[in-house]
Amino acid sequence: DRLYAIGGLVFASPQSATNAVFSYQPSTNRWTEESSMPTRRGGARGAFVGGKIYVAGGIRSGGSVGDFAVFDPVSGEWETLPDMPTPRDHLAVEGWNGKVFAIAGRNPMLRSELEIYDPRANSWTSGADIPTPRAGIASAALLDRVFVFGGEGSSRPNGIFDEVEVYDPAADQWMSLAPMPLGRHGIDAGILGGEIHLPGGGPMIGLSRTDRHDAFKPQIAASIWTLR
Repeated sequence: DRLYAIGGLVFASPQSATNAVFSYQPSTNRWTEESSMPTRRGGARGAFVGGKIYVAGGIRSGGSVGDFAVFDPVSGEWETLPDMPTPRDHLAVEGWNGKVFAIAGRNPMLRSELEIYDPRANSWTSGADIPTPRAGIASAALLDRVFVFGGEGSSRPNGIFDEVEVYDPAADQWMSLAPMPLGRHGIDAGILGGEIHLPGGGPMIGLSRTDRHDAFKPQIAASIWTLR
């Protein structure tokens, strides 16, 4: 098992976008340089589907992109795939039921699109738009649903969203759940013991940060937040 760091911005500027890829092996506590992505981009997102890592969107000099590629950890090779229909960065990308879900983001306006890639058909289709357009969000797939948390670009004084919205792929519908105790952007989500964990992030728009760690136990009808 490895962790992968793919692309990104070397500095706080689209001109610094990189295509570098590194993997981390916890058992040896070592980083390894992997094959570079086909294109440079920061603010992209990836999902693990069918043993491969799919990376969508991002930004580089010139603006947001719809670049889409897949990395095979076994062969160490990349393959360029059909572009995501809506170019955007700081989106959410999640895998569920063998498909890739690209959600929201910005380009530079906030986006609400849900676009779904099917590897078997090698094509994109559209799903229902997320109710709250936003960027810098976190996502997780659990209980046959796709959950989306937080983000930035809100009209609130801190510029941050605390919304939690969940997508039901079978019904192609969204619904709202209990908001985050502390809205944040620039976060990621991990699943452990049936809970979705959201550590860190920024509670203010821009380069803010926090060491907050919340766990979310989805029950659809009555979801529960816990401060960790």
